[in-house]
Amino acid sequence: MMRDEINKIKQSKVVDDLRNYIDSVQICAKYQKVITDDVLTLSKLEFDQVKLMPRVVDLVELVDMVVKMFMAQITKKQLQIKVNTPKQGVYFMADHNRISQVMINLLSNAVKFTNHGHIELHLNWNQSSSDKYLVECMVSDTGTGMSQQEQGQLFNRFEQVAQRANSEYGGSGL
Repeated sequence: MMRDEINKIKQSKVVDDLRNYIDSVQICAKYQKVITDDVLTLSKLEFDQVKLMPRVVDLVELVDMVVKMFMAQITKKQLQIKVNTPKQGVYFMADHNRISQVMINLLSNAVKFTNHGHIELHLNWNQSSSDKYLVECMVSDTGTGMSQQEQGQLFNRFEQVAQRANSEYGGSGL
């Protein structure tokens, strides 16, 4: 229903600046459903019942889409963003929703914890053997950073690395 309304707005005579915001809203609405589904299937993770849905994914396109989701926030915070991706697509078999979720979380944290300066996103891929490729995505920023001890807690479920994170920045630690 929300998507239909967004499409109606996009088809009307809209100023280009507003069209960019509408594009962001449309992308966010799409991934709101993905996030909702992820929360609903969290219990399946506990029992190793999450089913991956592999399909051909263009990682360059996915990165561009995720960056668009956050452009309004990046602009509002007056941050600079540099995206370094290959000119051609990087295609591979993956679960689009899961890869998107990871990219959204990485960029969301970069935006959330960076109050001034810049965010850089680099996407590289290299052939690691005759039939395998290594895809590397790096997000760096001038944000608050993490201590070595906090980095050790990074992959603990439902845990945030500092008490200040919940009160100052919000988030669930998912």
